[in-house]
Amino acid sequence: MVHRIREKIYKDRGFATLGISLDDLGWKSVKPFVALKAMNYAVMAGNDQVSELFGGIDSLLTTFLIDREGKIVSTHLGLVSKRDYEAEILKLIAQ
Repeated sequence: MVHRIREKIYKDRGFATLGISLDDLGWKSVKPFVALKAMNYAVMAGNDQVSELFGGIDSLLTTFLIDREGKIVSTHLGLVSKRDYEAEILKLIAQ
């Protein structure tokens, strides 16, 4: 849910959120979840190839913070506090 809040606050400062689901059933199971949670950011269904492009995702929830040049600057496994995300996002958008 932290992404939902930050997306609204920082969108005009170059911050964007993209959710990628690696659910085996693909978009068929992702679409109802997106609707149920009223996600206000882009969400896509990924696959093993997408996972490998990000270094092989072995744990869900995995969160990447990516800078404007497309470089992964931070990786988090599991839940992360709102305060930690906030600090990292502010640092990224200040660059």
